[in-house]
Amino acid sequence: MKEKNTSFELPIASEAGEVQGATPAKKHWRSLADLAGAPSSRDLTEHEFPEGADQLLDPVSRRGFMKVMGASFALAGLSACVRQPDEKIIPYVKQPEEIVPGKPLFFATSATLGGFSTGLLVESHDGRPTRVAGNTEHPGSLGGVDVFSQAEILQMYDPDRSQKIIANGENSGWTDFVEDMNRRVTTVPGGNGVALLLGAIGSPLLRKSIETFKSSYPEARVYSYEPTPIASSREIARLNLKEADVIVALDADILSGMPGSVANAKAFAGRRDPESAPETHNRLYVAEPNPTATGSIADHRLAARSTDIYAIAQALAGQSGAALSESAAAWVAAASDDLRKSNGRAVVTVGESQPESVHALVRTINESIGAIGSAVEYVPSTISMTNGGGLGDLKELAEAATRGEITTLIVSGSNPMYDAPGDIDFKSAMEAIPLRVHHGLYYDETAFWSHWHIPATHQFEMWSDGVDAFGTYGINQPLIAPLYESTRSLGQIMSVLNGESAAKDYDLLQAYWSEDLGRDEKAWRKALHDGFDSTSLAAAPVPARQTESSGEVAETDDATSPAPTAVTPPVVESAPPTDSGGIEVNFRPDPTIFDGRYNNNGWLQELPKPITKLVWDNAVLMNAKMALDNELENGDVVRIDFEGRSVEGPIWITPGHADNAVTLHFGYGRERTGRVGEETGFNVYPLRSTDSPWFGTGASMTKTGDSHLLVSTQDHWSLEGRNLYRQVTLEEMRSHPEVIEEMEHIHEDNLSFYSSADWEYNGYAWGMTIDLNRCTSCNACVIACQSENNIPVIGKSEVANGREMHWIRIDRYFGGDPMDNDSVEIFNQPVPCMQCEQAPCEVVCPVAATVHSSEGLNDMVYNRCVGTRYCSNNCPYKVRRFNFLQYVDEDTEQYKLMRNPDVSVRTRGVMEKCTYCVQRINSARIDAKIAGEQIPANSIVTACQQACPTDAIAFGDINNPESQVAQLKASPRNYGMLKELNTRPRTTYLARMRNTHESLKPAEDAGEGHH
Repeated sequence: MKEKNTSFELPIASEAGEVQGATPAKKHWRSLADLAGAPSSRDLTEHEFPEGADQLLDPVSRRGFMKVMGASFALAGLSACVRQPDEKIIPYVKQPEEIVPGKPLFFATSATLGGFSTGLLVESHDGRPTRVAGNTEHPGSLGGVDVFSQAEILQMYDPDRSQKIIANGENSGWTDFVEDMNRRVTTVPGGNGVALLLGAIGSPLLRKSIETFKSSYPEARVYSYEPTPIASSREIARLNLKEADVIVALDADILSGMPGSVANAKAFAGRRDPESAPETHNRLYVAEPNPTATGSIADHRLAARSTDIYAIAQALAGQSGAALSESAAAWVAAASDDLRKSNGRAVVTVGESQPESVHALVRTINESIGAIGSAVEYVPSTISMTNGGGLGDLKELAEAATRGEITTLIVSGSNPMYDAPGDIDFKSAMEAIPLRVHHGLYYDETAFWSHWHIPATHQFEMWSDGVDAFGTYGINQPLIAPLYESTRSLGQIMSVLNGESAAKDYDLLQAYWSEDLGRDEKAWRKALHDGFDSTSLAAAPVPARQTESSGEVAETDDATSPAPTAVTPPVVESAPPTDSGGIEVNFRPDPTIFDGRYNNNGWLQELPKPITKLVWDNAVLMNAKMALDNELENGDVVRIDFEGRSVEGPIWITPGHADNAVTLHFGYGRERTGRVGEETGFNVYPLRSTDSPWFGTGASMTKTGDSHLLVSTQDHWSLEGRNLYRQVTLEEMRSHPEVIEEMEHIHEDNLSFYSSADWEYNGYAWGMTIDLNRCTSCNACVIACQSENNIPVIGKSEVANGREMHWIRIDRYFGGDPMDNDSVEIFNQPVPCMQCEQAPCEVVCPVAATVHSSEGLNDMVYNRCVGTRYCSNNCPYKVRRFNFLQYVDEDTEQYKLMRNPDVSVRTRGVMEKCTYCVQRINSARIDAKIAGEQIPANSIVTACQQACPTDAIAFGDINNPESQVAQLKASPRNYGMLKELNTRPRTTYLARMRNTHESLKPAEDAGEGHH
């Protein structure tokens, strides 16, 4: 039995609903242990690290730590396999105009996930890609970026990536593979018995190659399978949240977990600016089973089971259906009232995990309120999913293989031996196929069961194309030559099957550009520079369906128009969800490692998940009431039985989760992955079925008596009894703008650690603001900071000791009664170094390693630091990180290529923290000095600011009145965290504004609970 998790002691609710043991009047709390004042939480609050964190690891744990770091010692002998960038051994006779030693270059490209591409800008140092950012010119990303696109850098440099072509367990070569395909595939009449199993294909070039293959081999079969709920044959609902005053999201994580979420987040946040346009502030309603990033920023969130979403949609449409709970009925009434008054400036959206019947019903709602054509457009899918794709395709393939109809199977972009549903016996299907070929980045579970394994070229190493969720056509250009000579792209494999074995991706793309798109060389150069083609392949909108009642789309020009017209949804293939009793089980992609393809990515494994803050694990998520009823604590292992199958996993209590329901995240429990992802979590896929792929009722739960150590950072760096997070309603802010200022509790004596209370800044004075009204906890800033500043991964055991190294963290708070889901609120607060004017860390350092700069930065001098950690102990914000061990892998060649040369790589025994990306400040200073001018306002962008999809972070010179940060600091919403300590932080916050409906106002009095 593994060590029992002791980080949670459940608070007990009295009959009156009060939580016994909870701190009186505590409005914001991080966890139930924090709310109840449990000893484990008190220990984390009173001590900087858990007990024993100062002790060195034992030898066994040390070996495990080195394994997590990439096993550099074991891989040292493989260095010769890594293809290094071309190097010159003589100086340039004529230096290339575009290359300046030490100056990075930026290349526009895109990355594809689940068939949809995202426009990116990749920083490259002397031919080495080092960091991914959003492309500000790309209409589908607008400069924002998600965690997955950024983590592709680490994915590309991962030393565990497959590097050799393997045939029957032995090393082989490309020529041998081509000869075998020519002998056993291309010569088969009509392709009889040949089958392809592909992931979602969004590349028009690849789609053309697949169509060529299908026309050349009419008897061959092409199947598609994606384990995540992406749009397939269904039409896509493209949101235009700029035009939406009211947004209703039904089981839809539109700001983080759906295609187009980066652009959605940008548009959504652009309507939450109470300073310049308070009258245009949008209102967000969310109904969902498990708290998401979108739910965390909602003005009104309803904890609803997935099974109940159809009934909620029926009520929004004015149709009679299943009876709703009192809270759900109130939520629907308020949302319906706003939709009725929106004049078409509203939208209802639904997640891809919901069945077609719900999507059809939501479409009729959007028709009735006049949203189609303004806030939403319905267009044909740009994703190629043959035969409708999804689980049905996989089941059909398995049945055909079992019948002996498949003689050759070629799998690419899919791993069915790991992620096939439990009701599909894919192992037996594979064993029945005489020739099995696998193409992928890793020698994974499906590769192990294949005769041929072809290592895949990473998407940053090859030419390709793609289409984003908004229909913008983009070009994927290689940022580096393939690191491993044996890797091949799917396009090259399709060329072999199509009889063009010598074709190169670049030549195929050029031919497609000129012949199929009819574009010339000038347009090619512009598209290559921009990363996308302005004359995109956006699909035409699907016309709005006519209602049965009038034959026309209902109009809502009148603000007092009646409720949405009752309409009969069109005939669809799926029936509404049914409730068969028991527990509802929900299946979702993991918010950090997705469907398992990022299982070996250390950045994403160690990234605290937005709501639970779990790292290196998944869990069975449930609310506090359900845990109390079943006598469960965090880490207790339970068995979930569903449709005759079962899985076991530890539970994690998540306030705000729907009652009588659990959520399970995909991506863990891998049997064959890289060494970073070994022994992490449990596999959820065997529990799902083709009939219940995303949720279903009738499950049961049994406590096994075992426990598992789950590591969550939610209570790390807790600050006791402090005034940290502030929110008010929009109505309060309009009528009483001093409400934020009145929350201040500043000591009148104005005591200071310094003999001089004030610093003089005659030049630049750098500062930052973070808008809590925009932050969705998407974690883009955390990964951006890690990539920019060479922050290492340390592993689960080290994080358990409170030693995580992230320079910026996102504190997540809850509000309300944890036993009452309807009252639970979620709050997000990014916390970097505050860059205090009067920094407590500076006066206690015995070697002056932490010093104050003339521009207001709290600088770290690594060469002076001797590791006393006095500064960290004296920091009230707990934002300093200490290198307890040699966390940085200095031996693996791939990781050397990945690091940012503008930031020093720290060694063991030094303190490190955020310095506002001082390397970027210095670069701008040098450029301004050469030009003989001042640094322009808003010209320096920190890594976290650059990545943020919602523009929640602003940075600049607060002495410059033209800078955005100076203007925001003048807002009445601006406040400093722990300002009462007189530290005078340079990083300040803008209080969150809740745009509440008058019928759903919080029960507490105005002004209470807002701090």
